[in-house]
Amino acid sequence: MREGCAVSGSRFAGMAVPPNGSWPVNSVAEAAVRAVPSYQAQAPVAERHTPASTATSKVKSAFWENCDDLKLPKEEWVIKGLLPREGLAILAGPSTAGKSFVALDLVDKVARGEPALGGRRSYQCGIAYIAAEGANGVRKRLIGLKEDRGANWSSHMVLSGIAPNLADETKYNELEKAIGRHRIELESRGVRLGLVVIDTLSASIPGVDENSSKDMSSVLMRLQQLAMRFKICVLLVAHVGKDTDRGVRGWSGLVANVDVVIGIQMPDENGVRIVKIIKIKDGDAGPELAFSLRQILLGEDADGDPVTTCVVLWRSPSDVARRNRNRPLPMVARAALTQLKRMLDDGAAELITAPGAPAGTKGVEIKALGAAIDRQASELDREPDQEDKTEHRRWKDRRRKSVSDGLRHLEDHQLVRIEGSKIWLLGSSAGDSV
Repeated sequence: MREGCAVSGSRFAGMAVPPNGSWPVNSVAEAAVRAVPSYQAQAPVAERHTPASTATSKVKSAFWENCDDLKLPKEEWVIKGLLPREGLAILAGPSTAGKSFVALDLVDKVARGEPALGGRRSYQCGIAYIAAEGANGVRKRLIGLKEDRGANWSSHMVLSGIAPNLADETKYNELEKAIGRHRIELESRGVRLGLVVIDTLSASIPGVDENSSKDMSSVLMRLQQLAMRFKICVLLVAHVGKDTDRGVRGWSGLVANVDVVIGIQMPDENGVRIVKIIKIKDGDAGPELAFSLRQILLGEDADGDPVTTCVVLWRSPSDVARRNRNRPLPMVARAALTQLKRMLDDGAAELITAPGAPAGTKGVEIKALGAAIDRQASELDREPDQEDKTEHRRWKDRRRKSVSDGLRHLEDHQLVRIEGSKIWLLGSSAGDSV
């Protein structure tokens, strides 16, 4: 463009290019503002910034909130302190652990507005249960619940035996439309749709690599979209991996982005199973819950053989304690117990004066015990070169988690008690062999 030429165009016509061929930044900004038709005679751009003396004025923006005006957020729940009014939750466990039985027990309570999962308050709402696998089994279990408990769901709950495909946009849109129609029907009767259960997640994502962040992130995005569009809680029934202690199978980002994870543990020799809140964003995990499955008779088939199903029978807290005591100790917990007994025998203990501790009880500092466990574990898990900072940090985190897991298992088995910075043996565990 030649020096002194006028800029063409309706907004900048007549503006000459400076001799040096470049626009001063402030001149461009000033010209752009003045070119807007709604521009009136206003102060120059640089003078329209809010002076520092008015810093206490109200912040008005769609993006920002004034921290002086914050209000306590309104909390809304499907199950108070557990399932949020809008969000994602996972109920996970190994095959045959009883995941679907617990999910159906939960929806039965919510559909009737009765306390659920440890006596938590539920808020009656409409429910859509999607049996993506084993639909006939789910039908039998619902019939069993209705007959055993005399349940009347007042048409608040519907069931679908058609597996959705959350990985396919067209199929996902069909699912949205089906849920939308159910919501309209509920609202015509004055009922709010509040909970959608997808049982199971793996059956709803055919062909998807559950370990792939690329595949699963798009599935997660659609699940979040579903929750936000209908303002509902979406509960996913999911499987765990080969290592059940690591939790939900597949991509770790899924668990990181949900509000709640509920874990189901396999039954012991007495048929007692455990429900444990593994993750909860806004609430208290509460104690572990014990349950077993009680068989009920539904009728006879065409050959005269009995047709049965099961319903959840909740057990007492003592069953939780008994089951935890009877579970085999993991290796890291056995190592922690051995080190604790060794330190007590070596005279490293001190008297414990914590409330509830019997007179004369001796214990040790958790920090000292952790260091002893760590030294022993380091013989098998050698410390990497400190020059590799990333690997060394991972090693330290791994060692720290190992110690923490070992002490947690000892507490679960009621072999030790931890109070403040002290740990000591409970009951007869001081003389038990490991």
